[in-house]
Amino acid sequence: MTASSVRCDRNRMTAAHPSLPFGTKILITSLVNNRNVEVIVIDRFSSTTDRIVNVSYRAGLDLDLVESGIAKAGITIIEKPGQIFN
Repeated sequence: MTASSVRCDRNRMTAAHPSLPFGTKILITSLVNNRNVEVIVIDRFSSTTDRIVNVSYRAGLDLDLVESGIAKAGITIIEKPGQIFN
């Protein structure tokens, strides 16, 4: 189980972020290869690390970072829970 009480499934497009609200949709872009994925925040991790986001295995595959395990990335908030962007 994750901090949001959603069962973790490595094959779903999900992520963990230290402070964004659960349910936030974010676009993660690899600054190494410009691949990007849209994920939903369902978990937390310690903000004492130098990482900005942790992604599921599936998202990591799509970003082509499973081999390296870590990459420079940027995030863009697409939608926060209860918000509608026009």
